[in-house]
Amino acid sequence: MAIGLPRREFLRRAGGIAGAGIGLNLVGAGRARGAGTGRARGAGAAESGGGRVAAGALPARAGGTVKHGIQHFRSRPDLRPPEIVIDVPAHRVAPGMIFTDASSTPTEQGAMIMDGRGGLVWYRPVSRKASVHRAFNLRVGEYHGAPVLSWFVGAVLHAHGYGHYEIHDQQYQQVAEIHAHNGYRADLHEFLITPEGTALFTCYGQGTAGRGAYYYGVVQEVDIATGKLLFQWRSDHHVPFSASYQGVPSSPEAWDYFHINSIAVDPSDGHLLISSRNTWACYKVHRRSGKVLWKLGGKDGDFRM
Repeated sequence: MAIGLPRREFLRRAGGIAGAGIGLNLVGAGRARGAGTGRARGAGAAESGGGRVAAGALPARAGGTVKHGIQHFRSRPDLRPPEIVIDVPAHRVAPGMIFTDASSTPTEQGAMIMDGRGGLVWYRPVSRKASVHRAFNLRVGEYHGAPVLSWFVGAVLHAHGYGHYEIHDQQYQQVAEIHAHNGYRADLHEFLITPEGTALFTCYGQGTAGRGAYYYGVVQEVDIATGKLLFQWRSDHHVPFSASYQGVPSSPEAWDYFHINSIAVDPSDGHLLISSRNTWACYKVHRRSGKVLWKLGGKDGDFRM
């Protein structure tokens, strides 16, 4: 991007430290080239003739332009990430980057990392059209003892995801792709990597009962290395329709009586905590049998609220 030195002078001063980690503001669709948007610090010493000279600090500023809500970068003209606008500047917040996604924009859909000033650090587009593929739920996890990124890639219909999850390592290279079993498609709401090397994630299914078509929530646990299905739970096998606060639609659209939102593992015993938007409840679920051990909230919860 733009730096405060002529190209020839920059190359003279930095030529001997290629690959040493100068924080230039280059954004890659595959692997991040740098994370700096302020001053790029020299990362070593450059060879100059017969001696070594310090590279020193190289002044830099964020590059790229914005037009019609789309960012344009000279170094990567193929990328079209959306404009990022900071309404309230960060003040006294925890340090670190912001992991999010561009999932409802008029331009590309993709996973992104940005700094506290809204500067784009890394970006991976998945689709030029929201109706084809969208990215959701970018988060940091741990797999085989190392940090990884995971995110959903797929279509979204009636607030449900129909796709798969990808896991990428610290070099932004894909190491796994997780798909649902038994005819389901992975949903955008939850994806959790466990210390055992498995993935817990949500799915949606559709059934038919006396009142017509309905959606039910599904939890699957898959071994990441082999793709083997280890566990499956269906809400309609354990939670009655009467628990829902969601009215039956008058349109032909299926009734979303449960709407699964999240999965967590109880650290005390390894069983699951599953939340439902439309029953207003959280369920403790046995990891093997799928039996509901207790219910928090909802119409007939086990705890006084």
